[in-house]
Amino acid sequence: RDGRHRFTKSITDAEKRALAAASKTVRDAASRLAEAEKQTAIARTVRDMEAAKTHEDAARKAFPAWANMAVDRRARILLRIADLMEQNLEELAEAESKDTGKILSVTRSLDLPRSVSHFRFFATGAMHFLSESHSMEDTAVGYTLRQPIGVAGVIKPWNTPLYQLTLRVAPAIAAGNKVVAPPSGVT
Repeated sequence: RDGRHRFTKSITDAEKRALAAASKTVRDAASRLAEAEKQTAIARTVRDMEAAKTHEDAARKAFPAWANMAVDRRARILLRIADLMEQNLEELAEAESKDTGKILSVTRSLDLPRSVSHFRFFATGAMHFLSESHSMEDTAVGYTLRQPIGVAGVIKPWNTPLYQLTLRVAPAIAAGNKVVAPPSGVT
């Protein structure tokens, strides 16, 4: 021998069997844990889907009245939302900061003011949509008709939920649509 193996110890058959049994026990426990986590995730997904369906049903039920509301009335409601957000800016900033882990000065000076501006921009913009039309070689006229289409599902990132939510919700509801926006699973 060359001497490299002088510190190695031979494992007996009994030790090999004990090691194999211990490894199997660890693998079995890991497998049971993975299965339990999978079942928990499936149950959570089913609950989330049932909740989403409930919210979608409510939005679909409310859609006709909102869609048929006069655009200037919808705009006033969105402007009121912006006013209320601005009046409660400090409380909302604290909640957003707690929810996202962002520093309060950023949510107070950036996220909330931008969220307020989204509602104001789209509230007034909804009253000023331009229609477009173009002639199709003297055979027809193509045009753009801006009207509500229904319920929209909104997905937003976890790191700026309020800011991104208002950027998606404000134009949809200003146009007369309803929105279902589930909370982030992370925050």
